[in-house]
Amino acid sequence: MNSVPSTWLAELKVLAPPPPEPRYGSGDWAAVASRLGAELPSDYVELVKDYGVGQFDKFIVLLSPFCPGEFHNLLVALSDLHDATQYTIADGTPGFPYTPFQDKRGLLPFAWTANDDWMFWQSESDDPESWTTRIFSNRSGTYEDFPMGATALLCKLFSREVKTTMFPDDFPSMPRSKVKFEQF
Repeated sequence: MNSVPSTWLAELKVLAPPPPEPRYGSGDWAAVASRLGAELPSDYVELVKDYGVGQFDKFIVLLSPFCPGEFHNLLVALSDLHDATQYTIADGTPGFPYTPFQDKRGLLPFAWTANDDWMFWQSESDDPESWTTRIFSNRSGTYEDFPMGATALLCKLFSREVKTTMFPDDFPSMPRSKVKFEQF
């Protein structure tokens, strides 16, 4: 599925130029994999290395496992998701109805949006290159799956090749060649 991540990354760099010096784009990827119990998709690793943490089009916030801020860290977001799920189970109220990532299966967040939507990988195998992406709307509790990696999905959203009902009709707000990435 993500067999040519560099092709999607090259396209993304044209659609949304990366910052000259990405913040929180580098760190110990082996330690992240050890903590998760799985490697992350290679397109995401390259995406974070080139962009760091920040937002696309003032809407999609890219998470990094190396960001010290709790709202922008992939590992903290996953931990919060586990906590929210456990709270929901314990008190019996409806909430996040899907299994967060553990033991190489479940949903693993890689981004969130200004509308409180979440962008996940749906892991159903040991091969992170085969994981699909899912956009989940907290407002409606619905989701859409996309049979592609994170970088391909971003490219297709920004170029308007893919449309999702989860995002506003005017997203992306910029013309195809003008999507902006802002660092945090």
